[in-house]
This record gives sequence, structure tokens and C-alpha cells, in this order.
Amino acid sequence: CVSITLWHPQRHVGGMCHYLLPSRTRRDSMPLDGRYANEAIQLFDQAIQRTGLAPREFEAKVFGGGNMFNAQSTRPQFDIGARNVEIALQMLMERKIPVLAEHHGGKGHRKLVFDVQTGDVWITFQNSDAEDLKKTTSSSWPLHPSTS
Repeated sequence: CVSITLWHPQRHVGGMCHYLLPSRTRRDSMPLDGRYANEAIQLFDQAIQRTGLAPREFEAKVFGGGNMFNAQSTRPQFDIGARNVEIALQMLMERKIPVLAEHHGGKGHRKLVFDVQTGDVWITFQNSDAEDLKKTTSSSWPLHPSTS
């Protein structure tokens, strides 16, 4: 899964999405589904349009894309987390939305809190890789616009 936060630093408005997969085959008659990256971004586009602000005025932060399972497959087509992160960064770049902070990859899960008033994001990463557990089991810190 990947989460993207968008925040407008002057207007103090923003939002967050959390999607599971890069895309799906969707007919025009079907409603947008935020579980898919391309559709979650379209929902962001609609929300931004309702504000009357330009997408490039927002700031983004991208999280997730970790391997939740101890699968040994190294085949890129099965690395859904990496594909989810790649599509997030690509779609943000296409909209000229700057990415101010990123925390993705690894083995484990993240929890995050997004403060829409300040744009701050607090993240906790629980690393499930046995080798890395010796080094750190979890970490929590705020990610501010000046920190990547």
C-alpha cells in the first residue's frame, strides 16, 4: 500500500489517500475507486479542482510500498509495493506537485498521522526483516516540509 498526503501551505487545506494497487481495468460507467493509484489521484484531482487552486501549489509526501510478506520473489512484476511508489511519484511529477518527503520500501508496515493544519506527518515504521530487527524495531518521527 502507498499513502500520499497533499497539503497547500498557504490555505492549510489538504488530503490523504491510501491505495492498494497501481491500476485496474475500469469502464467509464464505474465510479472511481481509491484503492487503485490512478483512480485515487483522479479523486485528488477532483478535490483540488473544487478548491480552485492549482495542483502545483500543493506539497506531497509519499509513504509505503513496503513488502508486507516474506516472499522470496525478486521478480519486478510481483513487487507491487515498488510499482505503487513508482506510479505515485510519476503521477505527482506529471502534475508538477513537489514531493517534500518520502519514506518507502523495506519490509514491514507504517502508520502515519497527517496534521492538515500544519502539513506535518508523523510516521512509525515497524521493520519485520529479522536481520534489521537487531538494528531497529521501530522508529517514529515527524516529517516537516524542510525534512526529507
